[in-house]
Amino acid sequence: MFLSADKIKAFSISLAISATIVGIVFVLIFFFWYPKPFFEANGAWTVLRILIGVDLIMGPLLTLILYKKGKKGLVLDLCLIAAIQLTALTYGTSVIYGARPYYLVFVVDRFEIIGEKEIDASKIIHPMLRVKPNKGPIMVFTDIPQDAEEAQKIMFETVMDGAPDIERRPELYQLYLPNVSKVLNKAKNISELIEMDENNKREVDKFLASYPNKIDDLLFIPLVGRNHSLALVIDKMTGIPIDGISVDPWARKN
Repeated sequence: MFLSADKIKAFSISLAISATIVGIVFVLIFFFWYPKPFFEANGAWTVLRILIGVDLIMGPLLTLILYKKGKKGLVLDLCLIAAIQLTALTYGTSVIYGARPYYLVFVVDRFEIIGEKEIDASKIIHPMLRVKPNKGPIMVFTDIPQDAEEAQKIMFETVMDGAPDIERRPELYQLYLPNVSKVLNKAKNISELIEMDENNKREVDKFLASYPNKIDDLLFIPLVGRNHSLALVIDKMTGIPIDGISVDPWARKN
């Protein structure tokens, strides 16, 4: 099939514009809303594929097919293509933004990713836990209340009434850093991931290649996300997340 220079030019312009817009959205998603490793654990992959398919592939291809210089109704055709792309972009970004990790809650022996709409933020006691950083989620520590009666009440409500567990009870949220020693006490050495499962070794080696001579400075804690769980690597001294390793953090030693 012969493609005219006008068609190729229109396709190239459409592709360049689409790629620029999608590229900006990708920067927002992967660097601000879902910094590594949160998209892997909690990202809306299906929605992202739709966004890419419509805006980056279908839109420019339709332009290539329908564009003909001087064609009657060409402006309407191009407007319809742009409208389809804009609809997919608006839908995709709004869903991905709305589901972004808002709270990273440490509870018992793991981190849980909690969305903004999963809890009633008005019940949060500490004002600092209501301030969302520009990049990544708000880090939170939570634990079973020290009061035995209150703890028993929460356990009963959770088991018998199906009430939210403590990671989704914002009234129990505490500041992360003052409790970081409790987090570090539950953390494990990265070398244990290799001992747990031979299939983990390749992913762990790949991770360590990016952090040479740092294994003694790093620990991991299981991260539970909507998609799957992985090992969240934290700094041994500060407890601050560094990266993630795409392995089963719950596997037992062979």
